[in-house]
Amino acid sequence: MPSRRQILEVLQELVLRMEAEGLDFDLEIETIPLFFDRELVRILSKIEDKVDQLLGRHEYGRCRFAGAEGENVVELITGIGPTARADALVNLGACLAGTPHLIICDPYFLFLSGTRSSDDYVDAVDSVLPTTLKSLEIFSGKRKRTPAVANGLNQLFKRRNIRVKSYKTDDIHDRVWIKDSQNAYSVGTSFNGLGNKCAFILPLPSADLRAFWTEINTLRIELATSKSV
Repeated sequence: MPSRRQILEVLQELVLRMEAEGLDFDLEIETIPLFFDRELVRILSKIEDKVDQLLGRHEYGRCRFAGAEGENVVELITGIGPTARADALVNLGACLAGTPHLIICDPYFLFLSGTRSSDDYVDAVDSVLPTTLKSLEIFSGKRKRTPAVANGLNQLFKRRNIRVKSYKTDDIHDRVWIKDSQNAYSVGTSFNGLGNKCAFILPLPSADLRAFWTEINTLRIELATSKSV
C-alpha cells in the first residue's frame, strides 16, 4: 500500500498536467499508477468514453474543421496526432518567419508532460524559431519548469547565439507569440499541446495587441529577468 506522500505526489503531477494541457489533457490508464484501485481506473475510463461521445471526438483524431469545406482556414487550425503536430509547427514557423525579435507568452512553455521527450520538445522549438532570430523574451509560469527542457533550451539558445530574457509570472494565461512587436498570434494551446487536440493559431487584432503590449511592458518593469530559462 503506498504512503500518503506517494499518493499526493502522483495527484500533484496529474494536476500539473491538467493545468498545462487544459482541454488537451488525455487521462490514459497508463498515466495512473498501479497502486490505484482498478475499479477507479474502470470508472475513469468510462467517464472519458462518455466525454468523448459528448464532445464528438473523431475516431481518427482528425480536426472536424479541417477539410475541403474549411480550406480557407485550415492553415490556422491544428489537428490531432504526430502528422498534425508537424503541420502545426510548420504553420507556426511560417507565422514567425523573418523576425529578429520574438516574445513568447506561454505559462507552460518550460513544462513538459506526457510521453514526449525533452529532446523532441527542444527540437520542435528549434524548428519554429526563424534563422533571423537574434533576441527572445519568454514569459512563463512560476514553478512550471521541467529542468531537462530548460537545460536543452538554454543550450539551443547558446548554440544559435540568441539573446534571451526570461520572466516568471502567473499573470498571463493566454498563449501569445509576438513578432517584432507588431504582429501577434494567439495559440489555442501550450506549445507541448500542439497536435494533441484541435487548436487555433490566429492573428491577434491590432487593438488587442496594443492592450496586451501595455500589460507586457508593465510586467517587464515589475518582474525580475534572467538571461537563461
